Formats: sequence, structure tokens, C-alpha cells
Amino acid sequence: MPAALLAGLAMGLLSAPINYVALQHVQEEEAGSASGILSANLEIAYAIGTVFAGMIFHSVSSGAHFTSSVFLNAFNDTILLNGLYAVLMLVVLRQFRKVS
Repeated sequence: MPAALLAGLAMGLLSAPINYVALQHVQEEEAGSASGILSANLEIAYAIGTVFAGMIFHSVSSGAHFTSSVFLNAFNDTILLNGLYAVLMLVVLRQFRKVS
């Protein structure tokens, strides 16, 4: 499952830098509140991502006799589409940063 390996590697490598970037401009007296808000937003994002992945997985695998190959294809398609979504979000955020 190279897709799962790639997804796990990306999540492991990106979680610390994302937290650093999100909190680097926060004043010391507001660090606790900012960290709590960041954690809450990450949990919401994880929940939305899980729903998004489930929707893709279900749409790819619905109507087919569920075999291991159908499962693997649906899983790989889900990981691929989530990766494309992440790249799209990076592009949108870069454009947003240029405008601000």
C-alpha cells in the first residue's frame, strides 16, 4: 500500500511545521489560547477530512461486489483525491496570502 505509506509519511513530516507556522506570530500571553484554538480547528479538519475520504471511498466502491481489489482501488483513489485536494488548498492559500 504505497498510498498509505505516502500519506503517513506526509502527515508525520508536516504536522510540526504546520503548528510552528500557525503559532509563530502569537504573543506569549496568548499562546495557550492560540494553541487550544489550533488544536480544536485541527480536530474539526480531521473530522471533515474523514467524511470527505469516506464519501470518495463509498462513491468509488458502491455498486461493485466488494473484493480486496475493489477495496484497494477505492482506497488508492481516496488517497489520490485527498492529495489533489491538499495541493489545491496550498494553491488557494498562496493566492490568498498574495492578496492580503
